[in-house]
Amino acid sequence: MGRRLPFVVVTKPTEAACNLDCSNLFLSLQRAALSRIKTTDGGDRLEQYVRTFLAEQPDGPVTFVWQGGEPTLMGLEFFRRAVALAESHRRPAQEVSHSFQTNGVVIDDQWAEFFAKNNPWWR
Repeated sequence: MGRRLPFVVVTKPTEAACNLDCSNLFLSLQRAALSRIKTTDGGDRLEQYVRTFLAEQPDGPVTFVWQGGEPTLMGLEFFRRAVALAESHRRPAQEVSHSFQTNGVVIDDQWAEFFAKNNPWWR
């Protein structure tokens, strides 16, 4: 087997679902077709995704990139679980971080605390 190279996957847990109704976003056409989609599975599929992603990454830095639509629609517990799963499934030589793209509408003290705890460069 050849050398593993790191790669990035932008994960869209909410597909194109968003909590804003912007007409100028690049997802506008997708949102029209997928306007009521929300993935609620936080169990087996999430764990399988995290486990597989980490298994395929080399040692060293590994970044989960969460985007949308609007990823906060999944809820804070979904991301707490994702972070916990990544910690439990990472190899000792993997340094896991999480990147998060959001419109910021629902960011409150709980979200801010979560980001600060799980992404030291935001402190």
